[in-house]
Amino acid sequence: MKQILSYNSSFMRLLENVTNVWLLHFCMLLTSLPVVTIGASLMAGNAVMARIYDNQETKVIHDYWHYFKANLKQGVAWSLIVAAVLLVLFFDLKYLIKLPVVLHLVFGNLLIVLAIFALAILSMLPPYLSRYTETIGHATHNLLIILLHHVGWCALLVLASVFPLILLMAGSVGIWTLIFWFTFLGFGVCIWLQSLIFKQIVARVEPNAVRAA
Repeated sequence: MKQILSYNSSFMRLLENVTNVWLLHFCMLLTSLPVVTIGASLMAGNAVMARIYDNQETKVIHDYWHYFKANLKQGVAWSLIVAAVLLVLFFDLKYLIKLPVVLHLVFGNLLIVLAIFALAILSMLPPYLSRYTETIGHATHNLLIILLHHVGWCALLVLASVFPLILLMAGSVGIWTLIFWFTFLGFGVCIWLQSLIFKQIVARVEPNAVRAA
């Protein structure tokens, strides 16, 4: 029993990690309430989770607030870009149905391809910008290269980012499930999974840096 409850035991490390994920979730939940700050919350959450994965000394609330303030400008810009992309897609779909069948198919398929690329880049930007100090434009260029070279891992990261939103397709039950999920634990679990996958991408992009860590 003493071994199980000792500070370095596997059980206590598991308990510490669960507590960190729970604290991180509520930090992200509170700072995402203004909506426009969701991007900054995602970047701060990824930065804190990366420290936890690297076994660095982490004070979740203190470190989260530090990274949130540091990424606030970039995070707001990310949120506005997401809103703009969603508006463009909405109006494109609205007017797409009015086109002749041939043009509808051509522009419809083109829109799907562009939407997939936009979704991939926007999903990868928060973990990327939490690790690298770059402008969104430069980060987008680098992420396109990473996406083309590591399609599988990038697709997995995108899936981990948007999977909870699939619940919206389940109607009112899915919406309430989604609200419940993101109220009590969703942010923390999503960031934990995103950071784990992004670490694998980084391991392939800069293997020497990961070994050093």
